[in-house]
Amino acid sequence: MDRDISKQYAEFNQNTSYHLHKKQRFWQILFPVGIGVLLILVLAVLVILTSVHGDAKGEVSIWADTSLIWLILPMLIYAVVMTVILLGLIFLLAKVLHILPSYTSQAQYYVELFSSKVKYLAGKLTEPIIKVRNIGATINAIVSALSGRSRQR
Repeated sequence: MDRDISKQYAEFNQNTSYHLHKKQRFWQILFPVGIGVLLILVLAVLVILTSVHGDAKGEVSIWADTSLIWLILPMLIYAVVMTVILLGLIFLLAKVLHILPSYTSQAQYYVELFSSKVKYLAGKLTEPIIKVRNIGATINAIVSALSGRSRQR
């Protein structure tokens, strides 16, 4: 079984698309990440060396201010984008509030018209049933009155 797995792995390694994948993985993922990590390490070493020597000019403060700018900048960009979106929504809402009343009054008119039609049709549909039950109740009342029986409640 181990031979089968190693044989399949050897065949897989000889595949040209696998070699292309390995090259792309290195140049598109591992290399940029490695450069980024190396750059961060170099900057960390520079900050440490600057703070150890402790110049009277306040270079540590300059590095702290620069770091603070880089920490605040993404949130600032996000806040500006959100503010622009919010202002756009407020503007659109103001426009819609000027247009909406005429359309909502039309919609209300048609809904009331539909409601009255439904009530009319419901009345027409239930009218035969009510008439039949009314006639049945009248006949029962007449039979009860003629036979001398009165209902006790």
